[in-house]
This record gives sequence, C-alpha cells and structure tokens, in this order.
Amino acid sequence: MKFLSLQHLTKQASVTFRRFPMAMLCAIAGSCCILLTTNLNNDEIKSQHLVQMILTIVLGMVSFTALAVFTARYSMRKTTILFFNIALLLLMIFYFYSLPEKFTVKAFAQFVILAIAAHLGVSFAPYLVNTEVNGFWQYNKTIFIRILTSALYTTVLFVGLSLALLAIDNLFVVHIGDKIYLRLWIILAGIFNTWFFLAGMPNKIAELQLVNDYPKGLRIFTSFVLLPLVTIYLLILYVYTAKILMTSNWPRGWVSYLVIGFSTSGILALLLVWPLRDDDKYKWIHTYTRGFFIALLPLIALLAFSIGRRVKDYGITENRYFVIILACWLLLNAFYFLFSRLKNIKFIPMTLFFTALISGFGPLNSFQVSKHSQLNRLTLLLSNNGLLKNGKFIKKENVEAIKDENEILSIMNYMVDVHGVSSVQQFFSVNLDSLMKSKLTAENYVNESYELQKLTGLSYVNDYENDERLDGGIDFSYSANRENLLKVSGYDYTFPFMVYSSDNKEDYIGREQLADTSFEWKYSADNWTVNIAYGANDHFNFELRPLLDSLQKMYSKKKYQVLSDELVLETEGNKIIARWQIYGLQGVIYKADNTLRLSSADGVILIKIKN
Repeated sequence: MKFLSLQHLTKQASVTFRRFPMAMLCAIAGSCCILLTTNLNNDEIKSQHLVQMILTIVLGMVSFTALAVFTARYSMRKTTILFFNIALLLLMIFYFYSLPEKFTVKAFAQFVILAIAAHLGVSFAPYLVNTEVNGFWQYNKTIFIRILTSALYTTVLFVGLSLALLAIDNLFVVHIGDKIYLRLWIILAGIFNTWFFLAGMPNKIAELQLVNDYPKGLRIFTSFVLLPLVTIYLLILYVYTAKILMTSNWPRGWVSYLVIGFSTSGILALLLVWPLRDDDKYKWIHTYTRGFFIALLPLIALLAFSIGRRVKDYGITENRYFVIILACWLLLNAFYFLFSRLKNIKFIPMTLFFTALISGFGPLNSFQVSKHSQLNRLTLLLSNNGLLKNGKFIKKENVEAIKDENEILSIMNYMVDVHGVSSVQQFFSVNLDSLMKSKLTAENYVNESYELQKLTGLSYVNDYENDERLDGGIDFSYSANRENLLKVSGYDYTFPFMVYSSDNKEDYIGREQLADTSFEWKYSADNWTVNIAYGANDHFNFELRPLLDSLQKMYSKKKYQVLSDELVLETEGNKIIARWQIYGLQGVIYKADNTLRLSSADGVILIKIKN
C-alpha cells in the first residue's frame, strides 16, 4: 500500500517540515536539550541553563506553529514570512536572557501564561480577521482530534518499542539501562509526536467554511455525557449556593476553583456542539446555550463573594488575582453570548488570549498587584506588632508571643519564593542579596526563607487549641531554640537524658555509670518528679511540674519554640551538681478537669563533681 510505503512517509514528513520548518527545528532542538539533562549529575548551573533553553524553545515551537498557519492563510510573500520569523526568533532570544539566574515561581508562572497564550494563538491565528464561524470550528475540531490521535500513536509506539527493547534485554542478555526508555520517550514525545501532529494540521484552511462534517462520536460524547455531567455539577453548585444563603456561612478556599472549573468545562462542552445549535434536530442545544450562560451569572456572583472574602482577610496573591480575572472573563463571555447578535465563538479564545497576557505582563499584571498588596499587609502587620522603627525591622529578642507572628512569616516566605529576597529589602538595613550569597553551600544552595526567619528572630507557632484528641485532650509542645552550641565548660560529664510516661502508668527507670559511681533515676508520672540517686547516699530531684505550669501560663497552651534557658532544670546533691538542658517537652492537657500529662521530655544532663 502507498500509505505504508517508506517513500510516501518520507514525502509526507518532508512536506510537513517545509510547512513548519521553524516549529520542527524547535521540536528537535528542545528534545536534544531535554536529552542532555538526563546526562547531568547534579550540575545545578548547567541544568538551570538547559531548563531555561527548553522553556524558550517550547514557547517558540508553539508560536512558530501559529505564525505558519497565519502566514499561509493569508498567502504572504516569502520576504514577509522571513521578517516575521526573524522577529519571533529575536523575541525568543529576548525572553531567554530575561529569565532570572535562579528560576523562581514568578518565572515559571509567566512561562505557563505565555504557553497558554501561544496555544490559544494557534486556535485563532488563521481567523484573526475573518468571521467564518463554521470554518473556525472545523479548524479547531481538526486540531482537537489530531491532538488525541497524536497522543494515542505516540503512546502505542512507545509501548511497542519499549517491549521490543525489553525482549532484546532478556533474550540476548544485552544490558539496556533504564535511561534508554526515558530517552526513547523524549524522542517520541518531542519529535515524532510534534511531526505527526503538524502533519495533520489543516492545509486548505479557506475551504473549511464549506465543510459540514461533524463526527458522530463527538456528538454522542458531548450531548449524552459531557453536557449532562456539567448540568449535574452546576445543580450541585446551586444547592451549595442555597445552603450559603440560608446559613450565612460564606465559602472559603476551593469553591472558587470549583466554580471556574465547571464553568469553563461547560463552555468547552457548548463549543463542541456549537454547529448543531441551528439544526432542527437539536434545537435544545440553542436553548441550553442561553440557559447555561443565564445559570452562570449567580455562580459568578458566588465566585466574586468567595474570593472577595479571601482578599479582604489576606490580600491579593497571584492565585487570587487569577481567580478574579477569570471571573471577569466568565462574566464578559456570559454577557456577550446573552446580548450580542454576532455570537462568534472566536470571541472565547481571543478574549482568553488577551486576558492571559494582561494577567502576566500588563501594567497591572498579577505579580505587581500581588506584590504591592502583600507588601502593604506586611508593613501594617509589622507596625501593629511593634516590629518597625523608621521603616526597618526590629529583630525579636524575646520569646514572648507576637499576635501575628505566623502571618508575618507566611507573607515573608511568599515574597521570597515568588518575588525573590530583594522584594523585602526595604525592611532590612543589611544587604539581603549579599547575606544570602555568604550563606551559599558547596552545592550552591541556600534556604533563603530560613535565613530570613533567623534574621527576624520570629518562629512559627502552631496552635493546638482546636485539635482535640479522641480522649478529650489537647496536645502541647515546647522545643528549645538550639541555634547556638551548648556550653559544657565547667562540667565533668554529659550524656543524653529522656523520660516519658507509659500508658501502663509504670515509672520510668534508668541508669548511667559515671567513673566508679552509678547515676540512677526514676521518673514518677504521678508527681512529675525525677528522683535521682548518685551512689548510695546522695539523693535529689528534678521537679518538672513547676516548669510546665510556668510555660503553660506564658504561652497559653500552644506549641512554641522557646529560648534554651527557658527549658533548664538545675538541682544538686551532696556530691554533684546536675543541670538538665531540655530540648523538647511534650504533653497533653485535658479540658474536663484541667489536668496535665507529660508525654516525654528529652535533652542532655550536665554533671559537675563537687570538690
């Protein structure tokens, strides 16, 4: 058969390469870069550069595909095509050199935004100045089906070749390393999949307006599976909205993503059956379309109230910004399809394309707005907690609880992770960039959030007040800040020391040999006392209850990291002086009778022999 001949396949591959030369070169170059990463052994600098190169090439590959179909659709001259290709290549170079040396959350988010915009550009590039609704739908239907077909062919080919390699490995005792399978997948997914997909891209795009083909399988799937599912979930959201109105308990968190997810799924379902809306056999689709957008309006209001509460309490972050702008996009599309006479489905990807660019790179992009919002919140929290003087942070020197300690640290960590450590430089006199460089390890790694936390003297406080156990108890825990080394000068012996309470109420007994004399102890859970015997006649105690009572009053039954000196017990007998430096103290408080139970206490014992 001609279709299966090597000559025919070579010819088809050649035609595809000539149609999309730059996109194919990007696919090959990107695959080679990914293959190179499999040979790097923890070389962070080279890996970083390769990742930046890969991301740039991926964007270029999709963008060159959009450019190719755009120039072909309008039969542009070769010189014009060359100009556009050079311009796009220069933009790729600019993007590559604009990436930060250390890859950040912001850089990755901007890549995702650009990738989404580039893919959307492919969907409407040939119809940028045309109003051919049917041709636009047929074009994207072909792309959609080709994506699924390419994924299927690539997966089947990978499985088949992998089994062949596995057979060779076992039958001929030829050692085939695990990396071979990874590299095979990279080549197939990066080069074959791209080549096969581009080979199926519509060629005579101008003629698609006259095509009336509608796949029966797509109609059945959308009409009898996807649309009913969307309806069910929208009804669930309506019931949830009714519950909110009755209980006045406004939603928080994931309900925003739920509304957006099902709203966009509903829009996708309507796009898939769009050509059938004017068919007399499927008049219900026309009614469903209008009803869907009407039903969407209350959900958008729910979304607005939900995200509004989060913004009011915690300010704007990138995620909340995206929810807000997507809510605006949904509202815009609902109004368009309810009140516009044109109702061109090209409106959906084009508005989403510009929404993505505005959110990532406009004057009011998500990163700038979020950064400004969180800096304002941080300034206010620091001022309210007395941690600012002349605009600079005052390091916390004591262990007394600060009301907004967790929130302050959370904002700082967010700023460092997303915007870099320089984003909070205004609050510190020390140069943070220089400080972080001085902390670099041999692996060129520094935990910037941890170093910043040490600089502030703040620590996270985990509140267990609402975490009741099944037995009615509430856990508490205190740990010593062990940033500095323990001083042992002036003592003769030191050894690890721990006591714990067992469920069977038995006393905890231990023994340590110090030169020719034994050091024995017994912990009694009933009176929280460690009874110590040094030799035969020297007896003294460590009293834990007064220490724990003091900590409970000072820290309100929460988990705290305290100064080392706050977790020290000292006692002495006739022959020795003993100091117990406690590192961790855990227990349970029972609300019913306000009793305390010590679970464990661990640390080290320091012993000094009296002269």
